[in-house]
Amino acid sequence: MLDKKYEWKLAASVSDDLLIQQLKEETGLSSLATQLLIRRGYRNLNQVKHYLSPTTADLLDPFDLHDMQKVVTRIETAIAAGEQITVYGDYDADGLTSTAILYETLLEMGAQVNYYIPKRLQDGYGPNQAVFERLIAGGTKLLITVDNGVSGQAEVASAQASGCDVIITDHHELPEQLPDAFAIVHADLSPDYQFKSLSGAGIAFKVATALNDEIPQEKLDLAAIGTIADLVSLTGENRALVQFGLNVVHLTERPGLKALVQQAKVKLNQVNEETIGFQLAPALNSLGRMGDAAPGVDLLTTTDETVAQALAKETTKKNATRKQLVTDIVSEADEQAQSQQDQAILLITGSDWAPGVLGIVASRLKDKYNKPTIVLAKTDDADYKGSGRSISGFNLFRSIEPIHDQLVAFGGHAMAVGLTVSPSQLPILQHTLATAGKEQLAKLAGKPTLTLDYAVKVDDLTPQLIEELQQLSPFGTDNPKPRFLINPINLTGLKQLGQHQEHLKFTLVGKNRQVDAISFGRGPQAVELATVATSCQIAGTLGENEFRGHRRLQVLVDDFHAVGPVILDRRTKRLVPEMFSRTGLYIFF
Repeated sequence: MLDKKYEWKLAASVSDDLLIQQLKEETGLSSLATQLLIRRGYRNLNQVKHYLSPTTADLLDPFDLHDMQKVVTRIETAIAAGEQITVYGDYDADGLTSTAILYETLLEMGAQVNYYIPKRLQDGYGPNQAVFERLIAGGTKLLITVDNGVSGQAEVASAQASGCDVIITDHHELPEQLPDAFAIVHADLSPDYQFKSLSGAGIAFKVATALNDEIPQEKLDLAAIGTIADLVSLTGENRALVQFGLNVVHLTERPGLKALVQQAKVKLNQVNEETIGFQLAPALNSLGRMGDAAPGVDLLTTTDETVAQALAKETTKKNATRKQLVTDIVSEADEQAQSQQDQAILLITGSDWAPGVLGIVASRLKDKYNKPTIVLAKTDDADYKGSGRSISGFNLFRSIEPIHDQLVAFGGHAMAVGLTVSPSQLPILQHTLATAGKEQLAKLAGKPTLTLDYAVKVDDLTPQLIEELQQLSPFGTDNPKPRFLINPINLTGLKQLGQHQEHLKFTLVGKNRQVDAISFGRGPQAVELATVATSCQIAGTLGENEFRGHRRLQVLVDDFHAVGPVILDRRTKRLVPEMFSRTGLYIFF
């Protein structure tokens, strides 16, 4: 029987009618938008005004960050002395934008500066001692890390001992022992800095602000892309950075960014947080997954339009290859996942799988089966290397950490891990996961929760509603897009889409209005959904679909389920056991 993937939880209505009315009158927002803001903690006019229209006052003083004055003085000294500075970045979209921000800033200040982006497979994440040594041997006197560094105690100590100062700018979780760097810029080390959730690009932007002694407005576009791509909290200062940054994107003169947007077939003035999160950031991330990510910095910083067009096309091409690789590997890995239905944690192994995309594959399987998932591929040296992704409430890092010294390599956090395992270590990993799964998942019995903001009818889904909700954007982590429980009268036009018929498109029918809907990954349930078309509830968000210049309202479906008893007519001349695999009342006549 058609069943929900999630446990649905409808948010309680706001009972303070006086507050709703007051905020409505003072802001001009609708009741629906006002209630959402109140539920998310914005309960007075000042909070709501800063939420809707941030000002430069929402961008905090960069000198409240730990070691910032020390950093500015050291960089200015290096520039004056003509010392070689190297910006050491990371291969994801946050790392590339962080690198571009600081590299551009230092160039504009007249610094002798270059940058290095680690290669995912050869160098790994974060400081690499061999690379540091090569850079120092090549003349680097000052190393500045962006979006990494706090985990590099040994590498930083070696660089400092060789006479090269290291400045760390990072936002990742602090280790018990900090590196002995010349300076560390990190919000968690800064008691006077009131916002702790900056991305790597956000931290780099604060350094650029301190160096310029003013907000470098032309770099807000890069800060916004990095912030959205890294899925940090889209509240407080990050919300201001993204709102300002999107305005700069719409007017950007960056040839590379304009070319990348053009490749995505999006108009520059229509770029929003979803365009960045689902198109631009994955394209930038694909560079590191498919090889060398350094061209991503070239793309973001070049002033040559011909170079920009070539780099954007190559980036888009690599992203298309990455997508196909993921599709192929997921298809192959899913066969193993189906054979592990009795396992609390999925452990999938393969060979000839591109290691750079295994995190995406693990995430896809995790979403499909609602189980922590690890996907490993055999490397050239016969070890298995890959990534794991977890579900809410399950600490995957803690599950494996007790045997970390028995593995070739291991690291990560509660929701995502990376590991390398020799063939002889696979049995102990399987045993450890099985034990941890029983212990932790017993506390997480049941389906994940899907919070719904409003219950509506199809006739309530109007273009005006989209405009009202758009006033509350940009949406993201800690400020999710409003989600609706929708009660259609009927579903029509059910159609499977995609290369493997994996997606599902249909129309929600109301009394006076019909709205298109699309459900990704639920194509195989088309027949089941058709049988309950007149007794089905839909959970999803609102969006718009543009086709040939026409924009239409569209529901992006998160989940659906049948309401009340459902009668299925399965008359046949031959009975087989598979017909009775589901719980229900079977009637024969």
